[in-house]
Amino acid sequence: MDPALAGRWLFATPDGRIVRCDIDSRPGGALVVTDRRAGDDVEHRGAFVEVDPPRRLVFTFSVPKYSSVVTAVRIDLVPAGAGAS
Repeated sequence: MDPALAGRWLFATPDGRIVRCDIDSRPGGALVVTDRRAGDDVEHRGAFVEVDPPRRLVFTFSVPKYSSVVTAVRIDLVPAGAGAS
């Protein structure tokens, strides 16, 4: 995952701006994205558990400023349409 590219859409809002986007997208790697909205910086954190392109991405996710909860996220990508192999 390219941090510069991800920073253009990840957590993007019309009135927000990504001021930090560090992503090490390998198992054990971390992600830190800081979003600035109305002058307030909010850090989003996570760690990659499984990276199996182009099939699966598993990572943890938290927003420490607002909660101590750490969520497990699993994304399974499935080809669709005539181009599926």
